[in-house]
Amino acid sequence: MGEQNSINRHEEETPRSDHRISTKAARKMLGMVGRNYSDDDLQDILTILYGMAEEAYESYRGGGG
Repeated sequence: MGEQNSINRHEEETPRSDHRISTKAARKMLGMVGRNYSDDDLQDILTILYGMAEEAYESYRGGGG
């Protein structure tokens, strides 16, 4: 239980941008697919993916719906 409180406290104190990957890292992870998109397009794709991940996490926690 104490570990969970520590995790929650860390999430509240840490800016979300610290957890985001750079465009360069995303391009590297996507490999050939990443080469077909501009940096702006990759940022749009990452924004969509982060939104989906946040919604899934909220749903998992029971706060979304």
